[in-house]
Amino acid sequence: MASKDDDVGFLRVQLGRFARCTITSADGVRRELEISSCPVADWKVISLLDASKLRKYSFSKGKLLDLYLKERMSGGGIWKEEPEKIGGLYADRGWAEIFLPPHSFAPIWSAAEATDTFKRSIELELKARHPEALSVTKIIFFEAMPEDTTALEGKPPHA
Repeated sequence: MASKDDDVGFLRVQLGRFARCTITSADGVRRELEISSCPVADWKVISLLDASKLRKYSFSKGKLLDLYLKERMSGGGIWKEEPEKIGGLYADRGWAEIFLPPHSFAPIWSAAEATDTFKRSIELELKARHPEALSVTKIIFFEAMPEDTTALEGKPPHA
């Protein structure tokens, strides 16, 4: 169960290459995304303790991680012992598996087909509760328009 003394880490990655699939079975339909070669943009730990469990993890800028996002149709938590957990990050293997409800999954699914120049990144909130994997307790998806450099150069944007 969550504790107010839990150390929290925030890992931001730029989105890499997308692969997506739809799986249909007698149980229903679900979608999955594999986002590979995501470079680490930022890693920070917020801790009230000097001996934080998260401080042993090092995610250097540019290190590549793979994300496996899975749409989860049913409600409720997946891990009874850790209800706020939505996935795990296996730092030593360089990948994370995250389960998202459809309304959270949809914008990331749509980003996979985008051909614009928007910058996209994901930030994971992480807690070190188990030795084999970091618990993912929150995911934030960012989309940002690229800076229009022509306006900075004093040229009209569509000249």
